[in-house]
Amino acid sequence: MLTLPYSCKSALDNMSEDRALLEKMPIIQEVVFRHYGWDQEFVTFGYSQKFKDVIKTCGVDHSLLMRRPTGGGIVWHDLDWTYTLLIPTRDPLFHNPRAFYELSHTLILEALEKSGAGELHLAPCPRACGIVPKKIEVSQCFIQPELNDVMVDGDQKVAGAAIKKSKQGVLLQGSISKKPLQNIDWKIFHTHFILALSKHFKSKALPFSYKEIDHFEDEKNLWYQKMSEVEWNTCR
Repeated sequence: MLTLPYSCKSALDNMSEDRALLEKMPIIQEVVFRHYGWDQEFVTFGYSQKFKDVIKTCGVDHSLLMRRPTGGGIVWHDLDWTYTLLIPTRDPLFHNPRAFYELSHTLILEALEKSGAGELHLAPCPRACGIVPKKIEVSQCFIQPELNDVMVDGDQKVAGAAIKKSKQGVLLQGSISKKPLQNIDWKIFHTHFILALSKHFKSKALPFSYKEIDHFEDEKNLWYQKMSEVEWNTCR
């Protein structure tokens, strides 16, 4: 398992790096993990969401909005712990993205509990369990939980994610809300999460850099240019 160094950048940088990593998975051929921050309080939203609905719901400057390459709903990156996981096509989970989603949140739950969180659980499927979900016009990640999201205090969501599967691999972009988890030491959590991932994938966590990926900067620049165009955010 390869771990990229922490960085704190713009939403455009973060999203283009994730998308470029997915394109390079046939070369990398290893599980990739990265944890990163934001240099402003950005808002990201799902690939299929309508921009007019997002801008109406968020009410922030257009420059602070960024469409993700993955699905899901609106995420406010004001106080969250953001990470990315990628798996190559040779990994068995490539054929079962739902299991990949469940795995990531199971390991997050365990790492949070080891780091001082209260009792947590994975969200059941509302449709299967007869639970009536909150009615919201526009999907917002931390308001409406989905199957296998991490929950605290009964019905409060603390961790969610979104996935994109392509012929190159699977990209998972996840976010953990720090607000309900005031007692967590996030450095300790990071260590527990990395160890759990390494154990599951039976692969030692090794430091990795973008310079070790052939022509990564070229690929990132392509996506940076595409995502910087107005149409990327507004075309839906």
